[in-house]
Amino acid sequence: MPHPVVRTERDEYLWERAKEIVRRQYKLTEEDGERFWRLVMGIYKRMKRMSKAKRLRLLVKGLRLLAKTLNDLVGTLRLK
Repeated sequence: MPHPVVRTERDEYLWERAKEIVRRQYKLTEEDGERFWRLVMGIYKRMKRMSKAKRLRLLVKGLRLLAKTLNDLVGTLRLK
């Protein structure tokens, strides 16, 4: 059951994403107790504070990197 701060669908997504990050990076699970939940809450709060402008900048940066990678790939394929 999500924490009471989780109210919207976006909050639910961020909460689940935070749990996944803790599982992957810290190798912890819900059974690890308080440390797991404190890490989840900290990550969730940081993600929630991220402004729309910053999320947009990160998205644009990712799209530019993808475009460059695809362009390099196409260039490589043309040479063969």
